[in-house]
Amino acid sequence: MRDYNVFLVVFSLDYHILGEKVENNASYLEKIQKTYQSLESLHYFSAPCIAKSS
Repeated sequence: MRDYNVFLVVFSLDYHILGEKVENNASYLEKIQKTYQSLESLHYFSAPCIAKSS
């Protein structure tokens, strides 16, 4: 669950850097969850990114 929380923080920062506005919190969270699920198999790819950003 810790990796998931870190991902939410990183994804949220990226989301805001792109200039996107969070209009609907529910659909935003759904979007994050779907993106995370599709990236879950890329754990070995995301781990270095998380380590680099910390």
